[in-house]
Amino acid sequence: MPQSNILLLEEYDALAVAISLALKKIRAAPCRRSRPFSRRSRGVGFQSRSELFILDVDPPWASLTNFLEKIRAAHPNARALVIGGAIPSEIAAERRSSGALQFVEKPFDLAVFGAAVQALLGPWLEQEGRGTLGALNAIDVLLAHCAANSRVNIELRSGTRTGEIQIAGGQVLHAATGRLKGEDALQEILNWSKLRLGETKLSGSTRRTITNWQVIVAETLREIATEISQPRRVRLETTTPVAGKTIVVVVDTEMLLIFVEDILTTANPELQITTALSRSEGCGRSNA
Repeated sequence: MPQSNILLLEEYDALAVAISLALKKIRAAPCRRSRPFSRRSRGVGFQSRSELFILDVDPPWASLTNFLEKIRAAHPNARALVIGGAIPSEIAAERRSSGALQFVEKPFDLAVFGAAVQALLGPWLEQEGRGTLGALNAIDVLLAHCAANSRVNIELRSGTRTGEIQIAGGQVLHAATGRLKGEDALQEILNWSKLRLGETKLSGSTRRTITNWQVIVAETLREIATEISQPRRVRLETTTPVAGKTIVVVVDTEMLLIFVEDILTTANPELQITTALSRSEGCGRSNA
């Protein structure tokens, strides 16, 4: 497998060194190769053939939305791993690996970080339902700003429609499009496609018209689940085993769960693998 190009965007020199050392250790793993870039510069990388972007968004960046737009245009087939605050568990469960951005929560364990990088660069790349930057959408950008604890107004345009989503303290506070405000507007905007994205900084006090944004995002993900993501779920959850043993993998970190599943599938394609993010979910799957 040819050597992969990784662009690391990190503000702190000490953390950049630590991540770079972690990437070097990962490179020693069989069939996993990486070339880390430890200096953050938002103007670099657009002409190079980067396959993975690692973005530390804590503390939050100015113009993070604009940066994501640029790398989407320049590298539509690349992957991106965002390091920052936690993503709500109900959203993570619905997104699984289908989003254009994947997330690792700070502080992270080396094993979790390594699993995330290896999963994003490993043999699973060709599997359907695992997004690239070309599929960047409103939910991806919203979650990136929540992970960054940003205070920002995301501006969205789809055709002739325009809207905004306001975020502060890792929470979605307000949304508006046309005559719609609050939760109705958020639900409408999250279903838009072919987006153009931008941002402005929030100033002063902001009214809160949304309280259940996590529920709205999770419900939207269920409603707009793409055809390419469903075959994987059917294979894992409903296929009756024909041959081989059945294995239930229970891990509370999504990217580590994906990595373990891929390793087992590569080792023995006849294994019937079911995955779960919690002990109770795993018990339910094992008794099914």
